[in-house]
Amino acid sequence: NYRMIGDDPIAAPDWWTNFTSLFLDEASVRASYAGMVDTATAVRFIRANADVLGADPDHIFAVGSSAGAFNVLHVALDTPDAYLSSLPVNNPQESSALQLVIDLWGGCFRRQEIDANDPPVLILHGTADPTVPFALGQRLDESLTAAGVAHQFIPLEGYGHAAWSATVDGKTLPELQMEFIATNGGIRVTGQP
Repeated sequence: NYRMIGDDPIAAPDWWTNFTSLFLDEASVRASYAGMVDTATAVRFIRANADVLGADPDHIFAVGSSAGAFNVLHVALDTPDAYLSSLPVNNPQESSALQLVIDLWGGCFRRQEIDANDPPVLILHGTADPTVPFALGQRLDESLTAAGVAHQFIPLEGYGHAAWSATVDGKTLPELQMEFIATNGGIRVTGQP
C-alpha cells in the first residue's frame, strides 16, 4: 500500500513540486510523490529480503491500477532511484529497479525520462475512461515507442476506468497480463509454453 492525501505526507522535493504543481493541487503533489517513494521502498524491501521471501531479486515485476499504475510507472521509467527514502529501515542500499511493469489505466507524468534501458511495459486503458484520460495511455505508448522500449498498448474499447471485466479477443485481463509476462519477463510462466 502507499500513502495518500489523507495520510498528510510531507512536502515533495522541488524537482517534483515544480513539475507536478502545474496540474495537481498541493495535497496531490505531496501524496503523489509519497506514493512513489512508498512503491520504491517496497521494491527495495523485496530485494533486501529476497531470500526470506523466496523472491528472485533480478525479476521483480509490478502491476498498478489507476494511481498505483502511476506509482509503478514512475519507479520503473524515471531516473533510477529518483524516489529514494534515506531512512535506514527503507533499505536505501538496494535498487528500486523493476524488470517489468503492467499499467492498468494509469499514466506517467515524467515521460521525458524514458529511455531504451527501461523495462517492458504493458498498457491496458479504457477508451472511455473519465478518470484518467485515454490520451495518457496513448502518450505513454508514443513515448515508449520513441525510446525503443519493449511494450504493448491494448486499448479497452468502450470501457471506462477500472475496467476489470474487459476482454480483448476473448481474453481476460489476467490472461493478457500473463501472456505479456511470459513473453517479456525473461521467465517461464507455469502453464505457458
